[in-house]
Amino acid sequence: MNPFDRARIQAINARAKLIAACGEQYPTSQQLIDVAEATLGIAIEWVSPDDYALGGADALLQRSMRTILIRDDVRQEAKAYLLAHELGHWYLDSPQPAPGTSTVSFIADPDDEADTTAATSNPSSTSAGSAVVEGYGAWERNELQANVFARELLLPRTAARALWSTGWRSRLIATHFLLPLEVVRQQLADALLLPDVPPVPAAPAHPPSDAQRLAAEAPEKFVNVVAGPGTGKTTTLVHRVAHLIASGVPANRILVMTFTNRAAQELVERLTAANVPNASQVWAGTFHSFGLELLRKHHLLFGLTSQIKIADALQQVRMMLCAVRDFFRQGGAGHDIPEAFDAEPDPYSGTLNNFSCRFWQPA
Repeated sequence: MNPFDRARIQAINARAKLIAACGEQYPTSQQLIDVAEATLGIAIEWVSPDDYALGGADALLQRSMRTILIRDDVRQEAKAYLLAHELGHWYLDSPQPAPGTSTVSFIADPDDEADTTAATSNPSSTSAGSAVVEGYGAWERNELQANVFARELLLPRTAARALWSTGWRSRLIATHFLLPLEVVRQQLADALLLPDVPPVPAAPAHPPSDAQRLAAEAPEKFVNVVAGPGTGKTTTLVHRVAHLIASGVPANRILVMTFTNRAAQELVERLTAANVPNASQVWAGTFHSFGLELLRKHHLLFGLTSQIKIADALQQVRMMLCAVRDFFRQGGAGHDIPEAFDAEPDPYSGTLNNFSCRFWQPA
């Protein structure tokens, strides 16, 4: 199971408790907020944006106090998303000695086409199309997982698909349920344009062989392990990391580089499934991911911006649609724009509507 599937499952379970408490199949964000404290056992405090405890953030999770602080000067949609995002940290992150803070960007104009829900770790949202974490460190990965949790808590993809099939469109859904417009658009796009792939459970943990244990618990500072295909290299790495953490090495001081994203993802999930303390704080990724991380952290040295983006499958679809539409508008293929690319007053909804009607039919 990839980390974003796990975030969605946790969000669905939390939402089920909230729905049972408020008695509505499709509650508004305000109705969810009204029952969140009593249902989830977490205090919610609305504070001034210059409150010392916030430390300049928009929201803050004080795990040891079971409290979420949220600035009180933002719109209802923003409050709902900030709360949902921090709840994502509550359910998904390993307990940390220091409180975690989040700053989420919200556009004042609800009609603005910009992303209204992107965490500062990376402005691009993460959809089911980016099941593999391309190049994020532990902090960025946690932020993106919290984003996925927040969207699924506020508007599950199943609910988005059901509302769409009955004629509801993005702006109507956002207005009626008091949700950020970009959250609605993201969930609709995920539900209608991407395949519904069932989560794959994590492989059961197996005890290490003698050779694997020898490698995992080697006391030497530098160890070169030679192993061929199918010999359990990932399993050995899992036990090595678990051994280091059990020996007192802080998880956030451990770097694991692999040849594939799948191996890195599997390693973190196995550590999480084995209840290894602070497993989510281990930096695990490919050599390419590490290079991207290096560019992001030290972008000024390379003359770049810090917001280097990796396009996931959904963003690639959007880019393709824009490129094809521009091609026809510039005189290609007889100057005729196909119906699927003919924009309505809300271009995003128009494109989504045309494509969903052509390629997706409700069961």
